[in-house]
Amino acid sequence: NGTYNGTAVSSTAVRREFWATGLRNPWRMSFDPVTNVLWCADVGQGQREEVNKIVRGGNYGWVYREGNIAGPRTTNPTMPANFLTAYHSPPVYDYPRGGNFGGYSVTGGRVYRGTRISALTGKYIFGDYGSGNIWSLNQDGTGVERLVGEGGIGAFGVDPSNQDILLADLDGMIRRLSTTTATGNFPATLSATNLFADLTDLAPAPGVTPYTVNLPFWSDHAVKSRWVVVPDGTSEFANSTEGLWTLPDGTVWVKHFDMEMQRGVPGSKKRIETRLIVKNSTGAYGVSYRWNEAGTEATLAADEGEDFNLAVTDNGNPAPQTWRIPSRAECMICHTTQAGHALSFNTRQLNLENDILGLTGNQLTTLFQQDYLTANPGSPNLLPRHLRPDEDTASV
Repeated sequence: NGTYNGTAVSSTAVRREFWATGLRNPWRMSFDPVTNVLWCADVGQGQREEVNKIVRGGNYGWVYREGNIAGPRTTNPTMPANFLTAYHSPPVYDYPRGGNFGGYSVTGGRVYRGTRISALTGKYIFGDYGSGNIWSLNQDGTGVERLVGEGGIGAFGVDPSNQDILLADLDGMIRRLSTTTATGNFPATLSATNLFADLTDLAPAPGVTPYTVNLPFWSDHAVKSRWVVVPDGTSEFANSTEGLWTLPDGTVWVKHFDMEMQRGVPGSKKRIETRLIVKNSTGAYGVSYRWNEAGTEATLAADEGEDFNLAVTDNGNPAPQTWRIPSRAECMICHTTQAGHALSFNTRQLNLENDILGLTGNQLTTLFQQDYLTANPGSPNLLPRHLRPDEDTASV
């Protein structure tokens, strides 16, 4: 009609090869093989993720819109007054950053046209790379349903033989979306895991070994404690000086989080979460337990994770904090095969002086002497290590 966003343009002065505009970072698009509708997921900047149906000449709003909310630009140039009513093609569905039902980076999927999962026929299957949520969505954008969690999904495809939905993940695995019957449940409480002999002081059960690391990750002011337990108490880690260690299936790593409710006052610590990473034959998985207000028991957190507020103070001033218990899929965004699953279980992290297993000395040496390691790590002074945050100087 000779205009673009309400501004007159000359067909000889602009390029005309655009099918659609107003997309920020499309990440995977696909045609519905039955209706030929083009679906496209668009990664947001910092507020919303969106799913669109792409039509000829459609304007999907960026940078004036991010999902169904205002985008980062409303001036320079100013959004035309009639943009939303005359030119904007709103998303079929959008969702927020973070939260139990949100995410951080949408991955476009496929419309399911297979026959093995009849309840999903005709629905758009898509996910979020960051949160690991995988959803189904009705054609009209209603009825979104979380199907499963699987972290690091970068692409969806279909099996040409039967139209099953396929998922490619960060570990280089191609997975198939299917239904299954649950064969077991995680322990409902932390006490039921039998990892601790006494929750009162978090005394570990026999065979559960405390350890520490040189360079702990920053966890929003949380104070952390760590333990590890190997299957049957007899398996060993195939350690390496520089590379990843080989980890026996059945190993469990435990990380516990306390929060000082008054910053800088250790006596104000409150128990908030205990996480487990479990190595199995196909990789690893993670589960979390949320502590009750009394700090006497922790219950299994939901698969999709949980968010809750902490009434923290700093120098007497309110410093409220939202704590995120990651979904089980979110855990595996970091705990990948390439990273060795247990991120801190390597020579550089464990090469330090510590009191474990009733012995004082280098932690690696003690682990070898107590048959946790297959190879003698050698002299600690000759081994690489990460520098601690409290070290003022270091040799280069």
